[in-house]
Amino acid sequence: PTTPADPAAHDGPTGPRMTVTPRAAAITTGVIGLAIGLGVLIVLPAQTGVASRLAAMNAAGPGFFPLIAGLLTTAAGLWCLLGGRRPAPLPGAVAPALPVDASETLPWRPFIGIAAWLAVVALGMVLIGLLAALGVAAAGLAGAFGERRPARRLAVGLATPIAIYLVFELALKVQFPRGIWF
Repeated sequence: PTTPADPAAHDGPTGPRMTVTPRAAAITTGVIGLAIGLGVLIVLPAQTGVASRLAAMNAAGPGFFPLIAGLLTTAAGLWCLLGGRRPAPLPGAVAPALPVDASETLPWRPFIGIAAWLAVVALGMVLIGLLAALGVAAAGLAGAFGERRPARRLAVGLATPIAIYLVFELALKVQFPRGIWF
């Protein structure tokens, strides 16, 4: 679809909408991926419990997981960023399945909700610890993605930190940050 001339035409059943091109989506995703991946790599010594970055890069055992996660997230962000910066096809060239400048309208409300719940994780990690913050945010994100049944949201909010605890802290011995309160 193309962008309508009338801004009111962007309002849909879910509220105001925004127009996003595939290039803008790829670049935004790439920047976010790079920020998260590089952020993980920057705090790697604190995550692995070693004194230096070199020691963290050579971490064996469960300390190796944050290194791999940071590298893969950085690589995926770079891939998206470079993919979004591809030049438009030359005139007369075979067009891709989805034109580079095609746009799609998306509702604003879910994006704002998702951003808010990710901010809850960041704040909650400091106050109540990462596992508890992930549980609260998982329940909220379920709602942001459209789940309206409170019982399901509660189940997601409880199951997420329990599963993460069992897999990472018990099985892989990866310790998650504790908060100020616990």
